[in-house]
Amino acid sequence: LRIPVPKPAEAARVLGIAFGLDAIASWSLADREGNEISTGALAPNAQIASFLREKRGLEWDQAKGRWIGGHGFDAELATIAHTVTNRLIELAREHGARLAVEDVSYVQKASRDSVANVLFTAWNYGQLRRFLGYKAALAGQGEPLYASDYVTNLTCPACGAIRKQGENKEKATTWRENGSLRCRPCGAVTAMTGAIRARRVALHGVSFL
Repeated sequence: LRIPVPKPAEAARVLGIAFGLDAIASWSLADREGNEISTGALAPNAQIASFLREKRGLEWDQAKGRWIGGHGFDAELATIAHTVTNRLIELAREHGARLAVEDVSYVQKASRDSVANVLFTAWNYGQLRRFLGYKAALAGQGEPLYASDYVTNLTCPACGAIRKQGENKEKATTWRENGSLRCRPCGAVTAMTGAIRARRVALHGVSFL
């Protein structure tokens, strides 16, 4: 099957997207000079809410000795992902922006049954990234620009310093601790919210433009 992909128009802005547990997607709109124009978020995370609701139902049935086979809900989670990606693409179109997306490759997990692990299982960020990848191109906006989560998670919002590859925590330029980013050069301690990470993604996209 061959589908024609429209040639993307030159964008004057970048819409940076960061994924998260509370807001399924946070966004930051920046112009070509890197000035932030507006921000927003798609919250709450409907995928996690749906996952936890279904999980409670399955656990209830299981406790009652009922058969729970065939009760998969992947299709429902995929529908939510399609809805989110469609909204983000429409948002980029409204603002004449090129999409820039956080490329999540690593998440900090805990013990097998921890709440964090359950939430990360529900948060299908890989699916969101994949859907944005082909849907943006089909919508005539070109393939999204990608910002490594190493950049978004370890770049100081205050001074722009970033941890160098191979640095240990004792001598690191920047490092994460209890959900905050600590910067040795400027001493800043910043809570790494979705809005801050989306801002970094947008700036990364602007550097490509």
